[in-house]
Amino acid sequence: MDRELIPALIIAAANDLDLSLPEINVSKMPDEIRAYTQFPHKVLNFNQKWLKEANHIEMAGVVFHEMRHLWQFKQILLGDENKEGLEISEEEYELWKEELKKKEDGEFSLDAILAIEVDAYAYANLQLEKLLVPLEEFNNEELKKLVSLRMETIRK
Repeated sequence: MDRELIPALIIAAANDLDLSLPEINVSKMPDEIRAYTQFPHKVLNFNQKWLKEANHIEMAGVVFHEMRHLWQFKQILLGDENKEGLEISEEEYELWKEELKKKEDGEFSLDAILAIEVDAYAYANLQLEKLLVPLEEFNNEELKKLVSLRMETIRK
């Protein structure tokens, strides 16, 4: 793992998304989990084994994806008091709020297609696209279509 890469990517994403820097935690976790975001503590948790094996493109995609989750959470926190200042629609706000609560309560499976996940994939892919990296390939055609549509919305 390039020890400089993760912090640099986090700083770039934080600047782009107008976020404060999160705490970074590296630990052992199941192989199927590369990283996850802990709410409301603003902590990015990375799989120690994955970090040793991942290439720079994978790392960038995961960092951008997880930082987008922090941004989503910020939108949810700001939303109740400042709905007109949101960078998302009220419908998205309500959907994300519901999904984040259910996700934190463990009510969704890891492979559930959620609006918050589609948005995070779309944001990460847009950032990778800026770096002239091919978009992430998705085996699930429905997810691929939803991510493409969300990317178009974010671009606007």
